[in-house]
Amino acid sequence: MASLICSVGSFIIIPFGFVPGIICGHLAMKQLRQEPGLKGRGLAKAGLVVGYVGLVVCVILAVALLAFGFSLAKLHAK
Repeated sequence: MASLICSVGSFIIIPFGFVPGIICGHLAMKQLRQEPGLKGRGLAKAGLVVGYVGLVVCVILAVALLAFGFSLAKLHAK
């Protein structure tokens, strides 16, 4: 549950919750493997998926913003 909450909450406080969401998801999956009777596999997987997708989107946006900034800098340098 913590993984999903951190990952989804990251869309509000970008990107600070993605990494804890991913870590919590992996810890939950490890605990679920060790104790098969526990429930919550779906929540852990959802937290991992949302966390990784959000992290990839943040990285793509950061690269795009950097590229845009460098292109503006080149235009002003001429």
